[in-house]
Amino acid sequence: MTHLLVGITMATLLVGGTTPATEPTPLRTIVYNVTSSRHCSPAQFGDEHGTLTIAILAAHPDQTLVADVAFTGESIDQPTVRVTIARDGSLSYNPPGSPTTRLCPEVGWIVPLLARGFLTGAQISPGATWDISYSSPWSRGITWYRVVKVDGARAVIAINADRGSRRPTTGTMTYAMDIHSPISLELDSLFAHVSADRVSDSFERR
Repeated sequence: MTHLLVGITMATLLVGGTTPATEPTPLRTIVYNVTSSRHCSPAQFGDEHGTLTIAILAAHPDQTLVADVAFTGESIDQPTVRVTIARDGSLSYNPPGSPTTRLCPEVGWIVPLLARGFLTGAQISPGATWDISYSSPWSRGITWYRVVKVDGARAVIAINADRGSRRPTTGTMTYAMDIHSPISLELDSLFAHVSADRVSDSFERR
């Protein structure tokens, strides 16, 4: 999904860095362990490991979600940021007049995959393919998806995302189709190699 590409360059973007004084009770909370090996610039070489926490606060009729996201890593801490996730995975943030903070790449790599419209119109069977195009103020491109394997409500999906860079983003993820979220993710791009595994999800059936 092209919002994956947005996430890979997200470290250069500014987003709203505070949350309202009165906090709603999360509808859903998801936690991921994320490991990345960055190689996009001398200042960002090296490995990072941390915990990404996503608290879904609202689900609107237009299929948008509102979430508080935070990342706690060995060398990087992302303060809680409130984002709106559009049905196509686009992220909205930095409301007018709010303080600003940098959104770490770990947020952009994972959060867009929670979008309600990710599977809309897709035929989920081995070999099935679809693509999603996007255009934002920061970048544009297209991501292709191919279903590798289906096991009940779980699907292994190959990812090939291109926005005209020297090297496309490729990888695979295991996706929970019943609760619209990745269980695990491996991505490789010009900028980083990323591995993410879900630790917990309050929506997961026991």
